[in-house]
Amino acid sequence: MSDRTRFEQRETLQEVPQELIDKYRDRFWAKVAIGKPEACWEWQGYIDENGYGRIQISHNYKYKTFRTHRFAWHLTNGEINDCILHSCDNRKCVNPNHLRDGSYLDNTNDKRLRGRFPNTFGEKNSNSKLSITEARFIKYNSSYIETKVIANWFGVAPITIKKIRNGESWPDV
Repeated sequence: MSDRTRFEQRETLQEVPQELIDKYRDRFWAKVAIGKPEACWEWQGYIDENGYGRIQISHNYKYKTFRTHRFAWHLTNGEINDCILHSCDNRKCVNPNHLRDGSYLDNTNDKRLRGRFPNTFGEKNSNSKLSITEARFIKYNSSYIETKVIANWFGVAPITIKKIRNGESWPDV
């Protein structure tokens, strides 16, 4: 499943009636270890496999599950645009002072900065057909040898050779 598809399926609180959210407000905060304003306030209820707190809301005999940091943001700030980011990098934290609204790009950049985004470049990419040594050979010899010839040697498309030559692919070689 692509990131875009996953984000489109993300739970939205906008479709939940406000009176229902108000009904769950006290129940929600009762499951939070509230501390000093600058401290993390950790969710004490259910934690999912990714380390995020979850809260389940019942409406018309149907259950909807929401990530608790998104629920906390909605309770204190209202509408959520795309993502709710943690400044503390603690997935269980629901302290509104540690949360901020952001875009998908902000979320991706935040994960990269904190070392939680997998490096999918070069040999670490499971789909890579080239080693770093081969990429270096291509980078430094592609101006002397025809692109199609090099592509055939390594079993890749000519566009791959061009991207390596131009630094669009394998930028660290």
